[in-house]
Amino acid sequence: MGKYRAIPVILAGATAALTGPPANGQDAENGMVLTFGLSSSLRSNDNLNLDNPSFGTTTLWDNTLSFGLVNTTDVDRLQVDLSGIARLADAPGQSKDFLFDDMSLGLRYDRAGVNSRFGVTLDYNEVDLDFADPLRLLEDELNQDDLVIDDGQRETRSVTLSYETGVNDPLGFGLDLSYRDRTFSGTNDPDLFDRETLTAEAFVRFRFSPVAEGRVTVFQSDYDAEDVEQTDRTTRSVSFGLDYALDPATTLQASLGYSDIEETTNLPTRIDESGAIGSLGLVRELGNGTAGVRLDSDLTVTGRRNTLLFSRSYVLPTGTLAVSVGPTESDVGSTEVVGSMAYTQELPTGTITSAFERSFRTSDESEELRVTRASLGYDMDINSVSGLVFEANYAEIRDAGTGGVNNVDTTSLRATYRYALTPDWDLSAGYEYRFRDSENDGNSDSNEVFLILSREFSIRR
Repeated sequence: MGKYRAIPVILAGATAALTGPPANGQDAENGMVLTFGLSSSLRSNDNLNLDNPSFGTTTLWDNTLSFGLVNTTDVDRLQVDLSGIARLADAPGQSKDFLFDDMSLGLRYDRAGVNSRFGVTLDYNEVDLDFADPLRLLEDELNQDDLVIDDGQRETRSVTLSYETGVNDPLGFGLDLSYRDRTFSGTNDPDLFDRETLTAEAFVRFRFSPVAEGRVTVFQSDYDAEDVEQTDRTTRSVSFGLDYALDPATTLQASLGYSDIEETTNLPTRIDESGAIGSLGLVRELGNGTAGVRLDSDLTVTGRRNTLLFSRSYVLPTGTLAVSVGPTESDVGSTEVVGSMAYTQELPTGTITSAFERSFRTSDESEELRVTRASLGYDMDINSVSGLVFEANYAEIRDAGTGGVNNVDTTSLRATYRYALTPDWDLSAGYEYRFRDSENDGNSDSNEVFLILSREFSIRR
């Protein structure tokens, strides 16, 4: 483990060499904005870790500090975000502890040159698993280990770098590099293991005409894990993609390529999957949104997966709606239905939001997963200074044909009363119920009451 640990330093150090000369190209309002946040919460939970059975009530006093900086000029934009929690915890069977938790750092820098673009992003997070809530993760993908209940610490690091030149030319070139690792300490569950992934993608873009653009892409990903099997996986692919405007409102998107996947473990076993990959899609702009259809055929370490999706988005008088649905089938499972939905509705006295997504994918553990996420929210104004917020969240991970997956689902229901004490200070109080159903651990639930005092303010310079 650790053979890529120097990569973040190398990528971050490349910033000065690749930014290039400045040029006009950003329309955002220039200047620096500093944002400061303070939140102090008192929580009491009768089964914080969703143990079966519960060990007793936990009381937490969390003080969250946050800082944000955004600096925008005509040619670049820098964003920095820092946050952390100072916590006093009174947990069953433990002495009262004072600790720092959920330390996060985020940095993003983007720059536009005369005929080029550059961007770099760095993220770091360290969290105590005793207090982590998977339903509040901001990641695009819910990992298999996110629903594991365990003690210990989790650290996540990532860095990405992108550079493109020839943006306005008939011929352009680009490079995208990324590194991500996740490490654990003080844990017991074998599903919580250290892992790191390094990916590189290089492309050549051809602008054949005002309505046709092609791209040749070469991709490689190297995955290294400290799991029981000591998994090493390399994925390589080459593809050609074409975007063609059939008319001002309709775009055809197609790609065709070849992928090769090699995986080795200490069992010893070796898996080789190779073959054609591709996609074909059509998107049309309509008077009240868009409509589209897309067929994807991809390879993973468990074999081929084919997915057909029909999509439709609507711009409503006081909201938006986007829906996609279609069948998917793989070499290791039956044909299933996947899709997503996102809905927002502005009301005279509040806002309704809802979202749903079901997808199939291959996990880092080379297992086929069916992942489902859903949320529903209602923010209602009582008067000019107070309101009620209702939230429901659901996440589920299920085996999709390979076996060896701990089927887990978790639900949370939350009701909050919010009140503006002053123009700067907000007070909120409420109740949250959580329920967890695990194939291996059985059912468990928790009840929590909370009181939060918070403030956030910004300074423009």
